[in-house]
Amino acid sequence: MLYGRYDFRAIFKENAVLPEFKGSTFRGGFGWALKSVSCSMTTRECGSCLLRTRCLYPTMFEPQSGMSPELHGTAQHPYCISPPLDRKRHYERGEAFDFSLLLFGQANHYLPYFIYAFEKMGQSGIGRGEEGPRARYVIQQMKMDGRALYDGRDGRMTAEPIVRDLNFESLPDTVLTDAHGVEVSWATPLRIKRDNRLAGDLPFHVLIRSLLRRMSGLFSSFGNGEPDLDYRGLVDRAEAVTIQHSRLAWLENKRFSSRQDQEMLLGGLTGYCSYKGRIKEFLPLLEMGRILRVGKQTTFGLGQMEYRVN
Repeated sequence: MLYGRYDFRAIFKENAVLPEFKGSTFRGGFGWALKSVSCSMTTRECGSCLLRTRCLYPTMFEPQSGMSPELHGTAQHPYCISPPLDRKRHYERGEAFDFSLLLFGQANHYLPYFIYAFEKMGQSGIGRGEEGPRARYVIQQMKMDGRALYDGRDGRMTAEPIVRDLNFESLPDTVLTDAHGVEVSWATPLRIKRDNRLAGDLPFHVLIRSLLRRMSGLFSSFGNGEPDLDYRGLVDRAEAVTIQHSRLAWLENKRFSSRQDQEMLLGGLTGYCSYKGRIKEFLPLLEMGRILRVGKQTTFGLGQMEYRVN
């Protein structure tokens, strides 16, 4: 599966106030901006539009009506937004902030559209501004693996992206070492359903099940199909890995859905959890989770994980 991470740096043009968790702010503004730069039939709903199978917007935001296939009844989205991770709310005019866009599969070929959308989003503004209802910003630059690809000062690409072909064989050898314990931490809240309810704890087999679901869904939708893995066996063996220490807490966030015209909860688990047991065979899955995110609402930036082998 093609995978690219694009790191943006932007500068506020005025004093700004943003929520502590900024994922919903960036996701909402990005959706509006991308539709404005890619949609030819703005007065129609995507589901009834003649162009829905050729338009970038439904591919990204309404895959059930666009080109992206579905897996087990759940539509997969070919992107994630990684918002600024600090919980800072007040920004000064001229202050910089960073965010990233993760793209999967053929979505990488439409990178200029996404850059243009973030530029347009900056013209309209995000959060709350000093001189208007939202705070405007400008894109300063965009990089990939530390290499500059886009210069916002003159609005041009300076280099072509080198998109990675992500698969198990391409994972670094360092994740394949012997290990008998691992600590998993969450940079952004994790939302995982267990027995049709959002989980308030995180047994290892629940995490592994969610990682398998996430990876198989993305690879089926945007890669060359589900990886050939012993899914049931992996889950069964994960049940033997125990929680050694847990410091997890539920963090509640709220977002306003303009589409549904109501406030919605977007909370999840934060903190870390240490596991003990035979985890060597699960390390590639954890590495995939670090790259791809895991759980629900990953497009908003949720489910961003890190891990450390003990």
